[in-house]
Amino acid sequence: MFYFDATNIISTLFFYDASRSEGKSVLLISAELEEVMALSDRIMVMYEGKIAGMVDADDADERRIGLMMMGGAADV
Repeated sequence: MFYFDATNIISTLFFYDASRSEGKSVLLISAELEEVMALSDRIMVMYEGKIAGMVDADDADERRIGLMMMGGAADV
């Protein structure tokens, strides 16, 4: 079983920052909305196996992302 402890989180954030500063893309898959909003440039939400919407992180808020997570429209 895999789990995040403090060491794993620090290692992951270091890898993320290093890759991003090199201009590489990073795919973050998470159900933690706060984490996604803090680390992302663009946020894509999938619902029932389909893309429910995609927004720039600067335009995202918890309500908008939450609606997409429940299958609602991205344009709210």
